[in-house]
Amino acid sequence: MASVTTMSSEILDAFSKVRQACALCSLWVREEASIADEIKKEGPSMNQGLRDGILAASGFCNRHTHAIHDARASGEADYGLACPACARTVLKKFEDGLTPLLANLQAAKGHAERGGKKGEQLLAKTISALETTISGDAVCPVCKRLLESDRDRIASLLQMLESKDFADLYVKSDAICMPHFVSAMELLPWSGSKNAEGVWSVLVRAELGRLEAVDYLLNERMKRYSWDFRNDAMTPEEANAQKIAMLAIAGVEGLYCRPRKTSLRPARQ
Repeated sequence: MASVTTMSSEILDAFSKVRQACALCSLWVREEASIADEIKKEGPSMNQGLRDGILAASGFCNRHTHAIHDARASGEADYGLACPACARTVLKKFEDGLTPLLANLQAAKGHAERGGKKGEQLLAKTISALETTISGDAVCPVCKRLLESDRDRIASLLQMLESKDFADLYVKSDAICMPHFVSAMELLPWSGSKNAEGVWSVLVRAELGRLEAVDYLLNERMKRYSWDFRNDAMTPEEANAQKIAMLAIAGVEGLYCRPRKTSLRPARQ
């Protein structure tokens, strides 16, 4: 975990440089790439804590499994689930978990053929156990680190917003995406801020300004499709208005994604 000073410096730098995107999202993407690269480079020498985390989570989530496998595309060694030993361990966990489930399915079939609800109940229990086996008992270790860092960055941002100089910079910036804005609002009552109302005001004012700016760009882009504006060329900002709106509404790809491998059921907390 980065120190408070280092984190504040990173946040200040991001808000000074990032345009038409969420500064916190830019830090999320950078850290995500750094963690994936770190795991790819460690390979078989990975620390025991990370190995245990991978096993508890039944491997990485879908997104980070592919991110780590992407090493093959860059010509680096392909370590599968970070290393062959980890891959074998996770696969053995699946094998050990699935073997008794087959027996349960056969028993459920027998009860169903004889009638009654016992077979249905056993089948539902078996499917639940199957989902647990695949999902694991913990969050993907990469997601876990990203979520912890993100929470620390938001807490640091809220402290920084108590400074008038940074608050002025924040209001003039492109603020943050809606998911990060909601996270900041959720954390604010527990942040220990001495001026929570002032911070709240800055967050809301900047967010409304950001949404109005994106709305303006979208409207200007749509105008260009009208015959009356056929001679007016689109600005680069107007051309990218849809992408800018997407980043404002949802943040970067993978932000706050479901951190476990699940079935069609809603994600569990």
